[in-house]
Amino acid sequence: MADIQVAMINASTVLQDSQVQAIVPALQTQVHRDFAPVWGVDADLTFVGHGATAPSGSWWLTVLDNSDQAGALGYHDLTDEGLPMGKSFAGTDIQAGNSWTAAVSHELLEMLGDPDVNLCAYTQKDGGGMVLYAYEVCDACEADSAGYNIDGSLVSDFVYPAWFESFRKPGSAQFDYRSPPPQLRQRHAPVLFHGVHHHRFLLHELQPGRALVLFALVAGFLGIQ
Repeated sequence: MADIQVAMINASTVLQDSQVQAIVPALQTQVHRDFAPVWGVDADLTFVGHGATAPSGSWWLTVLDNSDQAGALGYHDLTDEGLPMGKSFAGTDIQAGNSWTAAVSHELLEMLGDPDVNLCAYTQKDGGGMVLYAYEVCDACEADSAGYNIDGSLVSDFVYPAWFESFRKPGSAQFDYRSPPPQLRQRHAPVLFHGVHHHRFLLHELQPGRALVLFALVAGFLGIQ
């Protein structure tokens, strides 16, 4: 049994319980077989249908109808117990013509990769200054066309740790699950902080209070007033 237990909760009206439950085995395979050996984080998934209650102490992966954050097809939050929760919006995905199963996979892997939404990678710029990249393991390869199928369900591709390491050269390492070297060398992850002089800060998949806390930590580290 894995240390992390994830309750996959169907709270949507656009999907039947049977539809959501049907993708749980594919997601479980992705976590056990593909993600855990690379990132060292494993989890056991349990389906929770309409009217049922998630087991106490579990992380939540909740499938909802429509996004409550502009432009977001999913994001990370906290459960009533203060534990990690990923939200995915199946109705919004379907309306946009996107795969809701890939979106659920995306949120699951990113919740496992950065459960407190507080990790980032530091890169020194050649011309001076720095860039902080959010540790979002699926954003760089989130397009449905980059995903892959497990037992007939489309799941999201994800990057390897090497993708966040700035010293890596094209062809020197595996940068994501699907692509052999030297693919996916361009960085398209959310930039949390860019440049010492411009102090540009972008909020991505963070609740306002948590974003301000993260900014305060970054600002304090850099001595920014």
